[in-house]
Amino acid sequence: MSEILSIVSLTYQIETYNIVLVTKDSIPSTGSGKIQRKACGNAYINNQLNILHQYRHQNAGTQAQGHNEPSTVNPGILETLKKEVLTAVLQISSERLEVAKSFNDLGLDSIQYIQIAKRIEEIFEIEFNPVMLFEYKDFTSLTQYLATQTEDSPNPTTNQTCIEKGIITDPQNNNEIDIAIIGISCHFPGGATDPQSFWNNLIQQKDCITSISDRACIIADYQKFRTDSEDSLPQWGGFLKDVDVFDAPFFHISPLEAESMDPQQRKVLEFTWSVIENGGYNPRQLSDMNVGLFIGVHNNDYAELVSRQSGLMDTYGAFLDSGLHMSMIANRVSRWLDFHGPSEVINTACSSSLVAVHHAVESITSGECNLAIAGGLIYYLPPAVFVLQTKEECSPMMVDVKVLTRLQMVLFGPKGTEQYY
Repeated sequence: MSEILSIVSLTYQIETYNIVLVTKDSIPSTGSGKIQRKACGNAYINNQLNILHQYRHQNAGTQAQGHNEPSTVNPGILETLKKEVLTAVLQISSERLEVAKSFNDLGLDSIQYIQIAKRIEEIFEIEFNPVMLFEYKDFTSLTQYLATQTEDSPNPTTNQTCIEKGIITDPQNNNEIDIAIIGISCHFPGGATDPQSFWNNLIQQKDCITSISDRACIIADYQKFRTDSEDSLPQWGGFLKDVDVFDAPFFHISPLEAESMDPQQRKVLEFTWSVIENGGYNPRQLSDMNVGLFIGVHNNDYAELVSRQSGLMDTYGAFLDSGLHMSMIANRVSRWLDFHGPSEVINTACSSSLVAVHHAVESITSGECNLAIAGGLIYYLPPAVFVLQTKEECSPMMVDVKVLTRLQMVLFGPKGTEQYY
């Protein structure tokens, strides 16, 4: 029930007085499945619904389990907040207030948010905008914020480093701070789909180079472009698995659009998500923040594969425009996660990843962003590239369309941000 109250309050800013959960298919509806609203309303008024569970405003205190406030909270400020602000404004019982974890659990409406903000200004003698209640959604974080604003706080506001969603930002001192790597994700040959498996391969000195005997596309391209004897046919390579695998529904992308997308776009979406989680953050909580994304990219082989089949233009249509554009490798991710920092694709050949890291660090130190994600990848999709390199010593980073590739990403932040995970 608390989740329902939170969503209703956050989305519509209205106070919820009653929630009724009924048995499946018991709500009056038409033959096509549309709810008969009048009949449903009458059934509710006349207590004719098959109720499984019901929440009522006055009984909210008995619906949830209590919780303990962290010891780091100033107990005096917390008590003042609850008794002199929330209880006074909302006229609710102390029992209900004790079991609530956040303002969303109280089912507030927009007027009550304004009243609470005004009361906070009066009691704590500070400036407090109602929107701050959406920034500090629970009592703990709000109490901690109020502690930094009161006159007896050991750290005056003017010298206080702002903590925004657990990320340290201090634009005035950015040029003096150290930069820490607080998250990493990767995909390398040998089944190294995460940092731990990659590290295990190194510790075990695992040979990640495998035979190309089952790579028919490489052999076919070799026979097409080379006239050498079979003895010169390349035998080994470092190959990645599941390059064509992508969780499109998770990113709310249709199957048709997903197929039209350069695999580099798909994988950067997935690995950006994983590198943020590896750093100890919830990716969704970084939306609307100054997070930079810098991706080193060298080529766009997927466009060549598409050009070989003219019928694909009719199949995918306008999706191919965004699906094959190199800038979208970074920009699609920044848009999907709602990052407000720089979003760049960098191509300086072999130094692309290094330059991406350089741009990420510069962006943090200049104050352009609070966190920065830097990475690099290269997908050799057409086997011809592999064939042309057959006289070279095999690199452990090679793959076929299916695929010759490498991918690594790191999450940067000011030193100290790693303490939040």
